[in-house]
Parts: sequence; C-alpha cells; structure tokens
Amino acid sequence: IDPESAAADFLKKAEEALEDAELLLENERYAGAVNRAYYAAFYGASALLDSVDLKANSHQATVDLLHREFVRTGKLDRELMRSYARLFESRMSGHYGLSSFATTDIAQRSFETGGRFLAAVKKLLNAA
Repeated sequence: IDPESAAADFLKKAEEALEDAELLLENERYAGAVNRAYYAAFYGASALLDSVDLKANSHQATVDLLHREFVRTGKLDRELMRSYARLFESRMSGHYGLSSFATTDIAQRSFETGGRFLAAVKKLLNAA
C-alpha cells in the first residue's frame, strides 16, 4: 500500500481508534470503547474501499459496498461482515441511545471485532 494514499491514512486512523477503544475499555468507559472500536473497523473498511477506488458517502453505503466488492467475491468473510454490522448497530445504540446499554461484555466484544476486522483488512491490502 502506498504510504501517501488515502488508504494508508485510513489505516493509521483505524489503528489509533482501536488503541483508543482499548484505553476506554480499560477505564470502564464502555460506550466510548464501542464507538472507537466501530470507527477502527469503519476506517479499515474505508481503506479497503479506497484500495479499489471506491468511496462511500455514508456508513450504510460502506456496508453495501463492502458486501458488493468483498463479501460476494469471497475476499471478506461473511461472518466477519455480520460482526461488522453488529458493531455498527452497537455503535448506533451507544451514540444515539442511552450510554448505559454498553456493558463490559459488549465493549469487549466490540473491541475484539474491531481488531479482527482491521486484521482482515490489513491482510487483504497486503495481498493486493
């Protein structure tokens, strides 16, 4: 991946968001941890889309494009994509709902999903 590309910038943001999620999780700031874990995955998804010259204009469009370009083609695991969708839903609940929804378990699962998704993105980008 070209270090000057938007994909490289998205990956850097993704890694920082995952680090933020871990710090928030350790400090029992669960809604914030879920939010940053989601953004780690979202920025990773944005890097992946950028690598094929695509840009989504919304979070839902990101999901749709990932399905079309990576899940249907078998490049991205369908179950991992389901986890990404659940992470998106958790982020929405925390962002627009009550912050009390986020438990230790939800935040931990979100952090793990963000990490797995980002690892899959990096693997795909290195293979490209």
